[in-house]
Amino acid sequence: MSEYVHLIKNTNDPILRYIALHLIDNYQNTKKYFSKNGRRNDSTACELLNRWLDQKKSFFTHVGKCNENVQSWNNYIKPIWDKLSQNKNKNWCKRVEYYSNTLNIPEKLLPPICYKHVPKNYNCTQPLYKNRKITQNMCNNIEEYCSQCKKKNFFKQLKPIFQTNATKTCSLNNNPDILSLPQEQIYCKECSSSIYTTALSVCVSFFGTLFILLFLYKVI
Repeated sequence: MSEYVHLIKNTNDPILRYIALHLIDNYQNTKKYFSKNGRRNDSTACELLNRWLDQKKSFFTHVGKCNENVQSWNNYIKPIWDKLSQNKNKNWCKRVEYYSNTLNIPEKLLPPICYKHVPKNYNCTQPLYKNRKITQNMCNNIEEYCSQCKKKNFFKQLKPIFQTNATKTCSLNNNPDILSLPQEQIYCKECSSSIYTTALSVCVSFFGTLFILLFLYKVI
């Protein structure tokens, strides 16, 4: 098997790799039953191996309707068979296709990703983890504001609007099942601002001091 590793690595397509691995394994395990002349009809093992590969080709290429897959098959699987059968001094098996592409498959039944069933540089990343730091900062801010409201008794319960409630605190659990569980919803009423109170106190102090100075000025 080691001498065929470089051929297996020629593609990133998992289906073709699967077929290639089984082709190599099946050929090596059954070559003792092949004939000396390599003819398909002279050996049941060779006949069955050819039929097996015909079936795999029909499956992978959608009976030849996926042109890109047909090209990938010819560029990848064919060289593997050629290398397996290159030693004709011993029992070997000739590749003879009885593969038929006459089956009519309507265009509507062909998969829309017929030529791109394996994305290039495919990367599966959970969206939540990417923004985990931002979400953590937002949650910390929400908890801080709500703690201030709690001290001033501005918490009040709200009934769920659509029978599904938001969580009381932000959850960073990556499990979507946990995130979707109904939880208690807490509404934090806007905290009253202390800016207006401070401004009023400053104004009163200023005008009060000014009034006293004017009064003392007139008295003196």
